[in-house]
Amino acid sequence: MTDALGASADPISIRTLSFVQRCLRVSFSTLVWIDASDVGFSEYLSLGLPDQLMQDYFAGVSQFDPLSISNTLGYNRCFVALGSDVVPQDSPAQIRYRSHLAHYGIEDELDMLVCVGAVPVASIAIHRRPVDPAFIEDDEFWLNLQSYVEFNMRFHPRVQSLVLSSALKGQYGLSKRETEVAMLVSDGASNSDIAEILCIKTGTVKTHIVRLLDKLGVSSRYGIMARCHAIRMDARN
Repeated sequence: MTDALGASADPISIRTLSFVQRCLRVSFSTLVWIDASDVGFSEYLSLGLPDQLMQDYFAGVSQFDPLSISNTLGYNRCFVALGSDVVPQDSPAQIRYRSHLAHYGIEDELDMLVCVGAVPVASIAIHRRPVDPAFIEDDEFWLNLQSYVEFNMRFHPRVQSLVLSSALKGQYGLSKRETEVAMLVSDGASNSDIAEILCIKTGTVKTHIVRLLDKLGVSSRYGIMARCHAIRMDARN
């Protein structure tokens, strides 16, 4: 199991990847969190995947990946394999990437997006060796698997934070800084804690909290915590 760049080997991610591998009877799987980095992700968690494979990927192979985050999002599909009709076949990039996988004994790959609502937050890459069964060619099967994965990942703290942040900005009109303060308050941080974490003055924190009380329609610090908790709970249902 590989844990990279601060990605935590949390029980929810491990349980989800393990289920996917057992369900498909494949050797390797990787969960990547979508971000704005050059390759579309910087944190990942793998089960079984050779460490050197990902090191090579970040060292330059990523530019040849037809299933990169940006490419997968561009295909407008929830799941896509190397052999899918939307993926350019026999292109130099495809050949180079398949060669990279073959070096580590991998014959095929399928990537499945994990979404919160309509927003992709992560992707699961499923790697198949020649001894593993072929990927199932049934869209309904993959849609059901994706639904199961997304249901489980809704309980992940990172997904909960993404849902909370989006709701605070979209539903309540909070600014980026106000959202940061609200989320820290919901985690039980004091004004001095928040000031230290965000590198701002305690007086500034107090000003943000006054604005939060007004925008969230609550009357106390505990009201902020309760509102954030309610948003998190709604995301689980």
